[in-house]
Amino acid sequence: MPKKNLSAIGLSLLTALVCVLGCSQQYPATSPVTGILTVDGVPYPDVVITYASVTGNPSAIGKTDAEGKYTLTTFKPKDGAMPGECVVLLIPDDLKIGEGSQSLKELAIAQKSKIHFRYFEKATSDLTVQVDPGQNNHTLEIKSE
Repeated sequence: MPKKNLSAIGLSLLTALVCVLGCSQQYPATSPVTGILTVDGVPYPDVVITYASVTGNPSAIGKTDAEGKYTLTTFKPKDGAMPGECVVLLIPDDLKIGEGSQSLKELAIAQKSKIHFRYFEKATSDLTVQVDPGQNNHTLEIKSE
Protein backbone atom coordinates (compact mmCIF):
# COMPACT_ATOMS: atom_id res chain seq x y z
CA MET A 1 0.00 0.00 0.00
CA PRO A 2 2.72 2.56 0.79
CA LYS A 3 4.15 2.05 -2.71
CA LYS A 4 0.87 3.13 -4.28
CA ASN A 5 0.71 6.21 -2.06
CA LEU A 6 4.28 7.15 -2.96
CA SER A 7 3.53 6.56 -6.62
CA ALA A 8 0.42 8.71 -6.39
CA ILE A 9 2.33 11.46 -4.60
CA GLY A 10 5.20 11.20 -7.07
CA LEU A 11 2.80 11.35 -10.01
CA SER A 12 1.05 14.36 -8.47
CA LEU A 13 4.37 16.16 -7.94
CA LEU A 14 5.52 15.33 -11.46
CA THR A 15 2.22 16.60 -12.91
CA ALA A 16 2.50 19.81 -10.88
CA LEU A 17 6.13 20.31 -11.99
CA VAL A 18 5.26 19.77 -15.66
CA CYS A 19 2.38 22.23 -15.37
CA VAL A 20 4.56 24.86 -13.67
CA LEU A 21 7.30 24.50 -16.26
CA GLY A 22 5.07 23.99 -19.27
CA CYS A 23 2.11 26.15 -18.34
CA SER A 24 3.93 29.19 -16.96
CA GLN A 25 3.25 32.47 -18.72
CA GLN A 26 5.79 33.25 -21.42
CA TYR A 27 6.07 36.85 -22.56
CA PRO A 28 7.68 38.25 -25.71
CA ALA A 29 11.06 39.92 -25.27
CA THR A 30 11.03 43.49 -24.00
CA SER A 31 13.79 46.06 -23.61
CA PRO A 32 14.12 48.21 -20.49
CA VAL A 33 12.99 51.80 -21.11
CA THR A 34 13.55 54.79 -18.86
CA GLY A 35 13.39 58.45 -19.68
CA ILE A 36 12.46 61.97 -18.79
CA LEU A 37 9.69 64.22 -20.05
CA THR A 38 10.27 67.96 -20.28
CA VAL A 39 7.79 70.65 -21.22
CA ASP A 40 9.42 73.93 -22.26
CA GLY A 41 12.73 72.53 -20.98
CA VAL A 42 11.41 71.79 -17.46
CA PRO A 43 10.90 68.21 -16.13
CA TYR A 44 7.14 67.55 -16.00
CA PRO A 45 5.54 65.35 -13.31
CA ASP A 46 2.34 63.30 -13.20
CA VAL A 47 1.96 62.41 -16.87
CA VAL A 48 0.92 58.93 -17.97
CA ILE A 49 3.20 57.94 -20.85
CA THR A 50 2.23 55.21 -23.30
CA TYR A 51 4.47 53.80 -26.00
CA ALA A 52 2.01 52.49 -28.63
CA SER A 53 3.68 50.17 -31.12
CA VAL A 54 3.17 51.04 -34.78
CA THR A 55 3.18 47.31 -35.61
CA GLY A 56 0.42 46.38 -33.17
CA ASN A 57 2.56 44.91 -30.39
CA PRO A 58 1.29 45.44 -26.84
CA SER A 59 1.72 48.98 -25.52
CA ALA A 60 4.01 49.93 -22.64
CA ILE A 61 2.98 52.39 -19.96
CA GLY A 62 4.57 54.46 -17.22
CA LYS A 63 4.07 57.65 -15.24
CA THR A 64 6.45 60.53 -14.67
CA ASP A 65 7.58 61.18 -11.11
CA ALA A 66 8.24 64.57 -9.46
CA GLU A 67 11.42 64.92 -11.55
CA GLY A 68 9.73 64.03 -14.85
CA LYS A 69 11.40 60.59 -14.93
CA TYR A 70 9.59 57.42 -16.00
CA THR A 71 10.09 53.68 -16.36
CA LEU A 72 7.90 51.63 -18.69
CA THR A 73 5.97 48.41 -18.07
CA THR A 74 4.46 46.06 -20.64
CA PHE A 75 3.92 42.66 -19.02
CA LYS A 76 5.73 42.80 -15.68
CA PRO A 77 6.68 45.84 -13.57
CA LYS A 78 9.50 47.84 -15.16
CA ASP A 79 10.16 45.29 -17.92
CA GLY A 80 10.18 48.02 -20.59
CA ALA A 81 8.69 47.95 -24.08
CA MET A 82 8.85 45.64 -27.07
CA PRO A 83 11.53 46.72 -29.59
CA GLY A 84 10.34 48.71 -32.58
CA GLU A 85 8.94 52.11 -33.51
CA CYS A 86 6.36 53.56 -31.12
CA VAL A 87 4.03 56.54 -31.08
CA VAL A 88 4.21 58.26 -27.69
CA LEU A 89 0.98 59.27 -25.96
CA LEU A 90 1.00 61.75 -23.08
CA ILE A 91 -1.98 62.11 -20.73
CA PRO A 92 -1.59 64.62 -17.88
CA ASP A 93 -2.79 63.09 -14.63
CA ASP A 94 -3.71 66.49 -13.22
CA LEU A 95 -6.77 67.12 -15.41
CA LYS A 96 -9.71 67.75 -13.08
CA ILE A 97 -12.80 65.84 -14.10
CA GLY A 98 -15.92 67.75 -13.12
CA GLU A 99 -19.59 67.25 -13.70
CA GLY A 100 -20.77 66.54 -17.20
CA SER A 101 -19.18 64.42 -19.86
CA GLN A 102 -16.28 66.48 -21.10
CA SER A 103 -13.71 64.69 -23.22
CA LEU A 104 -10.03 64.78 -22.31
CA LYS A 105 -9.56 67.24 -25.17
CA GLU A 106 -12.24 69.56 -23.74
CA LEU A 107 -10.72 69.27 -20.25
CA ALA A 108 -7.23 70.06 -21.57
CA ILE A 109 -8.50 73.16 -23.38
CA ALA A 110 -10.62 74.36 -20.45
CA GLN A 111 -7.83 73.84 -17.93
CA LYS A 112 -5.09 75.20 -20.20
CA SER A 113 -3.00 72.05 -19.94
CA LYS A 114 0.63 72.41 -20.97
CA ILE A 115 0.30 69.02 -22.70
CA HIS A 116 -1.49 69.59 -26.01
CA PHE A 117 -4.41 67.25 -26.64
CA ARG A 118 -2.85 65.97 -29.87
CA TYR A 119 -0.58 63.81 -27.65
CA PHE A 120 -3.63 62.04 -26.17
CA GLU A 121 -4.24 59.74 -29.16
CA LYS A 122 -2.13 57.53 -31.40
CA ALA A 123 -3.75 58.96 -34.54
CA THR A 124 -2.76 62.54 -33.71
CA SER A 125 0.46 62.33 -31.70
CA ASP A 126 3.53 63.32 -33.71
CA LEU A 127 5.93 62.17 -31.00
CA THR A 128 7.70 58.90 -31.91
CA VAL A 129 10.58 56.89 -30.51
CA GLN A 130 12.53 53.82 -31.51
CA VAL A 131 12.89 51.13 -28.85
CA ASP A 132 16.05 49.14 -29.50
CA PRO A 133 17.11 45.79 -28.02
CA GLY A 134 18.92 46.41 -24.72
CA GLN A 135 18.63 49.41 -22.39
CA ASN A 136 16.87 52.51 -23.75
CA ASN A 137 16.89 55.99 -22.21
CA HIS A 138 14.69 58.55 -23.95
CA THR A 139 14.37 62.28 -23.44
CA LEU A 140 10.94 63.47 -24.55
CA GLU A 141 10.93 67.23 -25.13
CA ILE A 142 7.76 69.07 -26.00
CA LYS A 143 6.65 72.70 -26.05
CA SER A 144 3.49 73.95 -24.37
CA GLU A 145 0.91 75.55 -26.64
